[in-house]
Amino acid sequence: MRTLPRRQLPALRITRQRHASSHSNQPGPNGIGPQSLIAPAHIEDSRGNIQHLDVSRVSGIETWNDMRDALHSQSLWEPGDTVIVDTATAAEELAVAHTIATVKHENGAVVKSIEGYGWGKGYVHVSETFLQLFSDLDCHYRAGRNVIVICHREAKNVPNPAGTDFLQYQPRLQDSSRGNIRARFQEWCDHLIHLDFDTHVSENGKAVGGSSRTIYPTALATFWAKSRTMADPIVWKNAEDATLWTKLLNKEI
Repeated sequence: MRTLPRRQLPALRITRQRHASSHSNQPGPNGIGPQSLIAPAHIEDSRGNIQHLDVSRVSGIETWNDMRDALHSQSLWEPGDTVIVDTATAAEELAVAHTIATVKHENGAVVKSIEGYGWGKGYVHVSETFLQLFSDLDCHYRAGRNVIVICHREAKNVPNPAGTDFLQYQPRLQDSSRGNIRARFQEWCDHLIHLDFDTHVSENGKAVGGSSRTIYPTALATFWAKSRTMADPIVWKNAEDATLWTKLLNKEI
């Protein structure tokens, strides 16, 4: 997430069928409602399956070039808009398809999968393609727009030299040692916000999930998160709750 303080945030969101693009990194489990979380920030676009949000939409994004063309289009964006990618995971899928379609094997052959390049070279190519998105979004940031990116998450096993290995939720992005989009994404964000359902211990000692949700701006052993300005968790009450954006932007939303 790249944010500019003290601005109104009329917003635009880029959608690809069920997916959209955004520039705020908010990993969380499926169904937790990250689109509703960003709605109070005046975000104006959504997936086709959340028509209840009052947003404007850019549809017809089917390819990597479609997404980049929309981001480059001067007619779509106004000062103070918010750019949203929902999701970075879907954007990576477009980057993979674009790479396979446009980058040939070093012997000139057309490959059918990322593994077809051999020796992990495909992951390097995909990483180089995806980094173009960072550059596009940075241009909007420099133009005075906030950028929000939504991410799916996955549980990764973390080696622990001091004890037992453990599972940790991280953004579901490529993490190959030959091209680690996930790590570059974390470095690029000003804020990496983790949204999760609350859990409690039942009478029989087992962890039980609830319906309440909490926003985490700093990391724990179980998930990635970071913020340049926030430290304390925020209880998210409902879709109208703009506490996150009030704290993040230092103004009432």
